[in-house]
Amino acid sequence: MRTIKKSIGETERKTRGENMLRLRPYKNCDAKYVVSWIKDEVSFRKWCADRYESYPICAEDINRHYAACAEADDFYEMTAFDESGVVGHLIMRFFLNCT
Repeated sequence: MRTIKKSIGETERKTRGENMLRLRPYKNCDAKYVVSWIKDEVSFRKWCADRYESYPICAEDINRHYAACAEADDFYEMTAFDESGVVGHLIMRFFLNCT
């Protein structure tokens, strides 16, 4: 019974045009989507806050940068997705020693 109710609810959301946005941990294969969203250097600089030296970047550049941050316990990359696939990306940072 529970599965049937869930299926009906999902069908109703799709009929109304609603997509459920979800988050999951970032995967290296997500970098190609992030790179594809960056259309110009001004947007790139705003997005990265000058954490990358050169423009344009490739998927491997993002993955290298994130790998360098992996040891810290205050840097969490997340990917947003819905029924259509990957639709967003964010980084959560925690500043534990802030006063």
